[in-house]
Amino acid sequence: GITMCLLLIMNAYRKNLAYTVRKYLVTHNLASSPPEHLAEWAQIFCYGSTLILTTAAVISKTLSPINHWVLQSLYTYQHTTGLSVALTLSNLAETLNISLLCASIIAWLVWQRQCLHAQRLGTAFGLTFILVTAVKFITYIPRPEFIAHVLSQQAFPSGHTALALCLVLSLNTIVTKKRITNILGWAFILAIPCTRLYLGAHWLTDILGATFIV
Repeated sequence: GITMCLLLIMNAYRKNLAYTVRKYLVTHNLASSPPEHLAEWAQIFCYGSTLILTTAAVISKTLSPINHWVLQSLYTYQHTTGLSVALTLSNLAETLNISLLCASIIAWLVWQRQCLHAQRLGTAFGLTFILVTAVKFITYIPRPEFIAHVLSQQAFPSGHTALALCLVLSLNTIVTKKRITNILGWAFILAIPCTRLYLGAHWLTDILGATFIV
């Protein structure tokens, strides 16, 4: 419980941590890089530290009791209708489907001559996909046993969650004045990890790991 709380706090405040580190280095003249570059390096450091600590906690099975408790709790609420709805929502964030959606949005942005936004979205989505794939094969954390034979073996982190989160957060920087769009976006990125947990396709730590990557 303490480990998870620390990881959640680090992830939620990693930008604040980066700012604090940058301010400390500048105040005490401990860095030769310009201040504007220090913020970027500090964010990279905090981001990497959070991801490494999360991965280490998962590999060491420190959070296994919480994983199994969440899985068993959700299993008691599974029924046919709920599983059908969860499966439908989950399929929206399948790698192929969400990649095609991202490609369509990029094409539309280019057509609208918003090439900078298109480039940023493509870069963020591509890097997220590469990082998720790399971490999956490095850690090789198996899925829950009853579904492992149906899906790929690598569970950590959740690709559905990471890609959905990346896409919506990237779009939120583009579409800022349409409230309904933002509400739908946040509903989407909340629904996807919940459906993955409800279906038993991922452990809780897979979802947390995905949010730390983005």
